[in-house]
Amino acid sequence: MSARALLAAALLAVLLAACSTAPPGGGTGESVPAPPPKEQRRAQPPPAGGGQTLPPAVRGLVAKAASASAAGDNDRAADVLERAVRLAPDNAAVWQNLAVVRYRQDRCDQAIQLARRSSELTDDRRLMARNWRLIAACRRMNGDTEGASEAASRARELGGGQ
Repeated sequence: MSARALLAAALLAVLLAACSTAPPGGGTGESVPAPPPKEQRRAQPPPAGGGQTLPPAVRGLVAKAASASAAGDNDRAADVLERAVRLAPDNAAVWQNLAVVRYRQDRCDQAIQLARRSSELTDDRRLMARNWRLIAACRRMNGDTEGASEAASRARELGGGQ
C-alpha cells in the first residue's frame, strides 16, 4: 500500500471516529487549522465534527467524500456530500464538510453560505469557529480583506484561535 493510500486511510479513520463518537454539543476536542492554502486543498479530507452522531448511511457517504477529496476528486466529494445533506439536513458537520469542499473548488460564495448554514445548526463553538475561519479564507480569496479580518475576529471570539 502506498504512503498516500495509508495517509488517506488514517485520515478517513479519524474522520469517521470524530463523526460517530462526539458527544452532543461537544466536538472532537481538537483544534482544526485554518483552511489549507490553495496549492494544498486537495491533500486533505473535509474536516468532521459538530458534536452530532451521524446515521450509518450518512457516515458511509462522509467516508466516500473523504476518500474522494483525499484523492483530489472534489467534484465527486461534493456530489456525495450533497446526498449526505439531504439525508441529514440538520447535521452541522455535514454542511461544514460540504463548505470545505466548495472552498477547495474555488466556489467561495457557496462555501460561505454553507458555512453559515452549518453555524446556524450548531451551538458547538469549535465548529462555528472553523466555519468563520473558512469564511475568512474565502473573503481573502475574493479580495475582501476587511471582511476576512472581521470573520477571523469572530473565529477568535469563539475560541477558534488564529
